[in-house]
Amino acid sequence: MQPTEDRELTLKQKLFVEAYVSSDGNLTEAARKAGYKGNNLNKVASELKTKPNVKKAIDELTAKRIKELNVTKEY
Repeated sequence: MQPTEDRELTLKQKLFVEAYVSSDGNLTEAARKAGYKGNNLNKVASELKTKPNVKKAIDELTAKRIKELNVTKEY
């Protein structure tokens, strides 16, 4: 069995990661854009963000975007 952080993301999880990174970190909006439905999107999104494989994908995509923008910690 694969370690949790190395598990493949579902399509909705991939869409969530992309929407989260693109939406300045708005969890609820990212969940909505990814196709999750219901009255508790904030809870769903919060749980998604804590899943090791989703968190890893968010971190990797964020790092990629920062690198593409050539942003450094020194402003």
